[in-house]
Amino acid sequence: MKYLVSALVLAFSITFATESLAQKRSKVRGVMPVSPIYTMDDDGDKVPNVRDQCPGTPKGTAVDTFGCPPDSDGDGLYDYEDKCPNEFGPRINMGCPWKDTDGDGVTDNVDKCINDKGLAIYDGCPEVDTDKDGVPDKSDNCPDVPGKIERDGCPDVPPPPKVTVTKEEEKVLNDASKVNFAVNKAVILPNSFAILNKVVDIMNKYPTASLSLEGHTDSDGDDAKNLKLSDDRAASVRAYLIKKGIEGGRMTSKGFGETQPIAMGDTKEDKATNRRVKMNISTAKK
Repeated sequence: MKYLVSALVLAFSITFATESLAQKRSKVRGVMPVSPIYTMDDDGDKVPNVRDQCPGTPKGTAVDTFGCPPDSDGDGLYDYEDKCPNEFGPRINMGCPWKDTDGDGVTDNVDKCINDKGLAIYDGCPEVDTDKDGVPDKSDNCPDVPGKIERDGCPDVPPPPKVTVTKEEEKVLNDASKVNFAVNKAVILPNSFAILNKVVDIMNKYPTASLSLEGHTDSDGDDAKNLKLSDDRAASVRAYLIKKGIEGGRMTSKGFGETQPIAMGDTKEDKATNRRVKMNISTAKK
Protein backbone atom coordinates (compact mmCIF):
# COMPACT_ATOMS: atom_id res chain seq x y z
CA MET A 1 0.00 0.00 0.00
CA LYS A 2 2.82 2.30 0.84
CA TYR A 3 4.37 1.68 -2.62
CA LEU A 4 1.10 2.31 -4.45
CA VAL A 5 0.62 5.70 -2.88
CA SER A 6 4.15 6.72 -3.75
CA ALA A 7 3.60 5.73 -7.43
CA LEU A 8 0.42 7.76 -7.66
CA VAL A 9 2.10 10.82 -6.24
CA LEU A 10 4.96 10.54 -8.72
CA ALA A 11 2.64 10.16 -11.70
CA PHE A 12 0.59 13.20 -10.68
CA SER A 13 3.73 15.30 -10.26
CA ILE A 14 4.98 14.40 -13.77
CA THR A 15 1.64 15.16 -15.41
CA PHE A 16 1.36 18.54 -13.69
CA ALA A 17 4.89 19.49 -14.69
CA THR A 18 4.29 18.55 -18.39
CA GLU A 19 1.08 20.55 -18.66
CA SER A 20 2.67 23.52 -16.99
CA LEU A 21 5.54 23.46 -19.51
CA ALA A 22 3.14 23.20 -22.48
CA GLN A 23 1.16 26.15 -21.23
CA LYS A 24 4.32 28.25 -20.91
CA ARG A 25 5.41 27.34 -24.43
CA SER A 26 1.97 28.13 -25.86
CA LYS A 27 2.00 31.46 -24.13
CA VAL A 28 5.42 32.26 -25.56
CA ARG A 29 4.33 31.41 -29.11
CA GLY A 30 1.34 33.61 -28.95
CA VAL A 31 3.30 36.73 -28.20
CA MET A 32 6.35 36.24 -30.49
CA PRO A 33 6.43 39.21 -33.04
CA VAL A 34 6.76 38.54 -36.89
CA SER A 35 9.71 40.35 -38.60
CA PRO A 36 8.61 43.19 -40.93
CA ILE A 37 10.83 41.77 -43.68
CA TYR A 38 8.29 38.99 -44.25
CA THR A 39 5.29 41.30 -44.57
CA MET A 40 6.52 44.34 -46.52
CA ASP A 41 4.79 44.71 -49.93
CA ASP A 42 5.84 47.99 -51.52
CA ASP A 43 3.88 47.61 -54.77
CA GLY A 44 0.74 46.32 -53.09
CA ASP A 45 0.41 43.20 -55.21
CA LYS A 46 -0.02 40.95 -52.13
CA VAL A 47 3.38 39.36 -52.78
CA PRO A 48 5.92 40.31 -50.05
CA ASN A 49 9.09 42.01 -51.16
CA VAL A 50 11.22 39.03 -50.16
CA ARG A 51 9.45 36.90 -52.75
CA ASP A 52 8.54 39.56 -55.31
CA GLN A 53 10.64 39.12 -58.48
CA CYS A 54 8.96 42.06 -60.22
CA PRO A 55 8.88 44.93 -57.72
CA GLY A 56 7.19 48.13 -58.75
CA THR A 57 4.27 46.54 -60.60
CA PRO A 58 1.38 49.03 -60.86
CA LYS A 59 -1.32 48.49 -58.28
CA GLY A 60 -4.26 46.47 -59.50
CA THR A 61 -2.17 44.49 -62.01
CA ALA A 62 -2.71 40.74 -61.91
CA VAL A 63 0.51 38.92 -60.99
CA ASP A 64 1.69 35.37 -60.42
CA THR A 65 2.96 33.93 -57.12
CA PHE A 66 6.29 35.63 -57.70
CA GLY A 67 4.78 39.07 -58.21
CA CYS A 68 5.26 39.18 -62.01
CA PRO A 69 2.55 40.22 -64.48
CA PRO A 70 1.90 38.19 -67.70
CA ASP A 71 3.66 38.68 -71.07
CA SER A 72 1.14 37.07 -73.42
CA ASP A 73 3.12 37.47 -76.68
CA GLY A 74 6.54 36.76 -75.16
CA ASP A 75 8.18 39.88 -76.56
CA GLY A 76 9.75 40.93 -73.24
CA LEU A 77 7.14 43.55 -72.42
CA TYR A 78 4.54 42.87 -69.71
CA ASP A 79 0.97 43.13 -70.91
CA TYR A 80 0.28 46.26 -68.87
CA GLU A 81 3.05 48.14 -70.72
CA ASP A 82 2.60 46.43 -74.13
CA LYS A 83 0.51 48.39 -76.67
CA CYS A 84 -0.01 45.14 -78.62
CA PRO A 85 -0.07 42.47 -75.89
CA ASN A 86 -1.08 39.70 -78.29
CA GLU A 87 1.42 40.52 -81.07
CA PHE A 88 5.19 40.11 -80.83
CA GLY A 89 6.92 43.44 -81.28
CA PRO A 90 10.10 45.31 -80.30
CA ARG A 91 10.33 47.41 -77.17
CA ILE A 92 11.24 50.49 -79.22
CA ASN A 93 7.81 50.25 -80.87
CA MET A 94 5.96 49.70 -77.55
CA GLY A 95 5.66 45.96 -78.19
CA CYS A 96 3.89 46.30 -81.54
CA PRO A 97 5.21 44.85 -84.82
CA TRP A 98 6.46 47.34 -87.42
CA LYS A 99 4.02 48.22 -90.19
CA ASP A 100 4.73 47.90 -93.93
CA THR A 101 2.57 50.68 -95.34
CA ASP A 102 3.40 50.11 -99.02
CA GLY A 103 3.48 46.32 -98.76
CA ASP A 104 6.91 45.95 -100.35
CA GLY A 105 8.33 43.68 -97.67
CA VAL A 106 10.43 46.47 -96.13
CA THR A 107 9.05 47.60 -92.77
CA ASP A 108 8.40 51.29 -92.16
CA ASN A 109 11.20 51.63 -89.62
CA VAL A 110 13.82 51.07 -92.35
CA ASP A 111 11.79 52.01 -95.45
CA LYS A 112 12.92 55.35 -96.87
CA CYS A 113 9.91 55.41 -99.22
CA ILE A 114 7.08 54.11 -97.05
CA ASN A 115 4.36 55.03 -99.55
CA ASP A 116 6.07 53.62 -102.66
CA LYS A 117 6.77 49.97 -103.26
CA GLY A 118 10.48 49.37 -103.64
CA LEU A 119 13.30 46.91 -103.07
CA ALA A 120 15.27 46.08 -99.96
CA ILE A 121 18.57 46.89 -101.73
CA TYR A 122 17.27 50.45 -102.24
CA ASP A 123 16.01 50.77 -98.62
CA GLY A 124 12.44 50.25 -99.74
CA CYS A 125 12.54 52.76 -102.59
CA PRO A 126 11.86 51.93 -106.26
CA GLU A 127 14.74 51.52 -108.69
CA VAL A 128 15.93 54.81 -110.10
CA ASP A 129 14.93 55.22 -113.76
CA THR A 130 15.83 58.77 -114.74
CA ASP A 131 14.52 58.59 -118.32
CA LYS A 132 11.41 56.55 -117.38
CA ASP A 133 12.00 53.97 -120.08
CA GLY A 134 11.52 50.92 -117.86
CA VAL A 135 15.25 50.19 -117.59
CA PRO A 136 16.73 51.15 -114.18
CA ASP A 137 19.74 53.44 -114.29
CA LYS A 138 22.07 50.73 -112.97
CA SER A 139 21.37 48.68 -116.14
CA ASP A 140 20.69 51.54 -118.55
CA ASN A 141 23.47 52.26 -121.01
CA CYS A 142 21.67 55.51 -121.92
CA PRO A 143 20.18 56.61 -118.56
CA ASP A 144 19.26 60.13 -119.72
CA VAL A 145 17.63 59.14 -123.01
CA PRO A 146 14.47 56.98 -123.25
CA GLY A 147 15.24 53.73 -125.01
CA LYS A 148 14.23 50.10 -125.35
CA ILE A 149 14.71 47.25 -122.92
CA GLU A 150 16.21 45.03 -125.62
CA ARG A 151 18.81 47.72 -126.32
CA ASP A 152 19.72 48.12 -122.62
CA GLY A 153 17.87 51.42 -122.35
CA CYS A 154 19.22 52.99 -125.52
CA PRO A 155 17.07 54.15 -128.47
CA ASP A 156 17.11 52.40 -131.81
CA VAL A 157 19.93 53.47 -134.07
CA PRO A 158 18.89 53.25 -137.71
CA PRO A 159 21.40 51.31 -139.81
CA PRO A 160 23.38 53.49 -142.17
CA PRO A 161 22.08 53.33 -145.74
CA LYS A 162 24.00 51.33 -148.27
CA VAL A 163 26.40 53.20 -150.46
CA THR A 164 25.17 53.63 -154.01
CA VAL A 165 28.18 52.13 -155.71
CA THR A 166 28.60 51.93 -159.44
CA LYS A 167 28.15 48.68 -161.31
CA GLU A 168 31.91 48.46 -161.75
CA GLU A 169 32.46 48.89 -158.00
CA GLU A 170 29.76 46.32 -157.27
CA LYS A 171 31.57 43.86 -159.53
CA VAL A 172 34.85 44.56 -157.72
CA LEU A 173 33.26 43.74 -154.34
CA ASN A 174 31.70 40.58 -155.75
CA ASP A 175 34.97 39.45 -157.32
CA ALA A 176 36.87 40.30 -154.13
CA SER A 177 34.60 37.95 -152.16
CA LYS A 178 36.23 35.10 -154.11
CA VAL A 179 39.64 35.88 -152.59
CA ASN A 180 41.90 32.83 -152.77
CA PHE A 181 43.48 31.26 -149.72
CA ALA A 182 46.00 28.50 -149.13
CA VAL A 183 44.28 25.10 -148.69
CA ASN A 184 42.64 24.86 -145.26
CA LYS A 185 44.43 28.02 -144.15
CA ALA A 186 43.69 31.73 -143.74
CA VAL A 187 46.72 32.81 -145.78
CA ILE A 188 45.69 35.02 -148.73
CA LEU A 189 47.34 33.94 -151.98
CA PRO A 190 49.20 36.67 -153.93
CA ASN A 191 46.89 36.34 -156.95
CA SER A 192 44.13 38.01 -154.85
CA PHE A 193 46.14 41.07 -153.89
CA ALA A 194 45.15 43.06 -156.99
CA ILE A 195 41.39 42.70 -156.44
CA LEU A 196 41.74 43.49 -152.73
CA ASN A 197 43.66 46.65 -153.63
CA LYS A 198 40.62 47.75 -155.68
CA VAL A 199 38.52 47.33 -152.55
CA VAL A 200 40.99 49.68 -150.82
CA ASP A 201 40.34 52.24 -153.59
CA ILE A 202 36.57 51.99 -153.07
CA MET A 203 36.92 52.48 -149.29
CA ASN A 204 39.09 55.54 -149.89
CA LYS A 205 36.50 56.89 -152.34
CA TYR A 206 33.81 56.67 -149.67
CA PRO A 207 35.57 57.84 -146.47
CA THR A 208 32.43 57.50 -144.31
CA ALA A 209 31.77 53.96 -145.51
CA SER A 210 32.02 50.89 -143.31
CA LEU A 211 32.70 47.37 -144.52
CA SER A 212 31.52 44.08 -143.05
CA LEU A 213 33.44 40.92 -143.97
CA GLU A 214 31.57 37.59 -143.67
CA GLY A 215 33.60 34.40 -143.97
CA HIS A 216 31.99 31.20 -145.36
CA THR A 217 33.23 27.70 -146.20
CA ASP A 218 31.92 24.67 -148.05
CA SER A 219 30.47 21.65 -146.24
CA ASP A 220 33.59 19.46 -146.37
CA GLY A 221 35.25 18.67 -143.04
CA ASP A 222 34.37 19.22 -139.40
CA ASP A 223 31.74 21.89 -138.63
CA ALA A 224 33.68 23.46 -135.76
CA LYS A 225 36.88 23.64 -137.80
CA ASN A 226 35.00 25.18 -140.73
CA LEU A 227 33.55 27.84 -138.44
CA LYS A 228 37.01 28.76 -137.13
CA LEU A 229 38.50 28.72 -140.61
CA SER A 230 35.79 31.07 -141.94
CA ASP A 231 36.33 33.44 -139.02
CA ASP A 232 40.10 33.42 -139.52
CA ARG A 233 39.77 34.07 -143.27
CA ALA A 234 37.45 37.05 -142.78
CA ALA A 235 39.88 38.44 -140.17
CA SER A 236 42.77 37.89 -142.58
CA VAL A 237 41.09 40.05 -145.26
CA ARG A 238 40.43 42.75 -142.66
CA ALA A 239 44.09 42.68 -141.60
CA TYR A 240 45.18 43.05 -145.23
CA LEU A 241 42.98 46.13 -145.74
CA ILE A 242 44.22 47.67 -142.49
CA LYS A 243 47.77 47.15 -143.70
CA LYS A 244 46.80 49.10 -146.82
CA GLY A 245 45.69 52.09 -144.76
CA ILE A 246 41.98 51.48 -144.09
CA GLU A 247 41.07 52.30 -140.50
CA GLY A 248 40.24 49.15 -138.51
CA GLY A 249 37.23 50.77 -136.86
CA ARG A 250 35.51 50.99 -140.24
CA MET A 251 35.53 47.22 -140.70
CA THR A 252 34.12 44.18 -138.93
CA SER A 253 34.76 40.50 -139.62
CA LYS A 254 32.92 37.35 -138.64
CA GLY A 255 32.85 33.71 -139.70
CA PHE A 256 29.74 31.64 -140.39
CA GLY A 257 31.34 28.34 -141.39
CA GLU A 258 29.15 26.22 -143.69
CA THR A 259 25.83 27.48 -142.29
CA GLN A 260 24.94 29.91 -145.14
CA PRO A 261 25.60 28.23 -148.50
CA ILE A 262 24.47 30.01 -151.68
CA ALA A 263 24.86 26.91 -153.85
CA MET A 264 22.82 23.92 -152.70
CA GLY A 265 24.60 21.27 -154.79
CA ASP A 266 27.58 19.12 -153.89
CA THR A 267 29.64 19.56 -157.01
CA LYS A 268 33.15 20.96 -157.14
CA GLU A 269 31.76 24.18 -158.59
CA ASP A 270 29.09 24.46 -155.87
CA LYS A 271 31.68 24.06 -153.15
CA ALA A 272 33.88 26.69 -154.76
CA THR A 273 30.91 29.08 -154.88
CA ASN A 274 30.26 28.61 -151.18
CA ARG A 275 33.86 29.36 -150.20
CA ARG A 276 33.88 33.16 -149.98
CA VAL A 277 34.40 36.30 -147.88
CA LYS A 278 31.29 38.34 -148.61
CA MET A 279 31.76 42.12 -148.53
CA ASN A 280 28.94 44.52 -147.58
CA ILE A 281 29.63 48.24 -147.77
CA SER A 282 27.48 50.91 -146.15
CA THR A 283 27.83 54.52 -145.02
CA ALA A 284 26.09 57.19 -143.00
CA LYS A 285 24.40 60.09 -144.74
CA LYS A 286 26.48 63.22 -145.09
